[in-house]
Amino acid sequence: MLSQYWGKGPFAFISPYLERISIFVTNRIRTAPTYLNEICRFLGRPIADFLNVTLPHYVPALVGARNQDALNEVAQHLGKNVFSIVIPHAPAILTHILMLESESETEKSLEFMSNLLADLSSQAIGMNRWLEIHRIEVITELVIAMADEDEPKSKLVSLYLTFATPGPNNTYFSGERRDDAVG
Repeated sequence: MLSQYWGKGPFAFISPYLERISIFVTNRIRTAPTYLNEICRFLGRPIADFLNVTLPHYVPALVGARNQDALNEVAQHLGKNVFSIVIPHAPAILTHILMLESESETEKSLEFMSNLLADLSSQAIGMNRWLEIHRIEVITELVIAMADEDEPKSKLVSLYLTFATPGPNNTYFSGERRDDAVG
């Protein structure tokens, strides 16, 4: 086994790639469940442990990809509901969505998240409110991403300026562009 050759345990061996692996595996959790089974067998861990440890990595990607089936399947494996999986990761999800390659993908994913929250929540909270609640965390994530050499700088700088400017002039998520209320 490669991990033994390099003198590392399975988890330490794949840890630099854990984010990519978790996103790959959970995106295909319904269509190719053997990927999840095999990675857990390799790690010697139960499925729920792997999903819990990697939750911050794949939840933003699943919401950004609008993969409702995978979210439902993960929730089932963890014995939780989708709302309890999504809400703690809202800042990372919003940042991930805002950093998607095209504006149309961003729009579709924001609409998906808005609909997801409306379906799962008993309260009607608009997307503007979610962004307002998590403004600092989103700005922080965008600033960190601006230091990443792989991210396209122009979109990040634009997003940073949009969120760093509070008040009525901040119209990126105005009611004209999308329905302000969830539900």
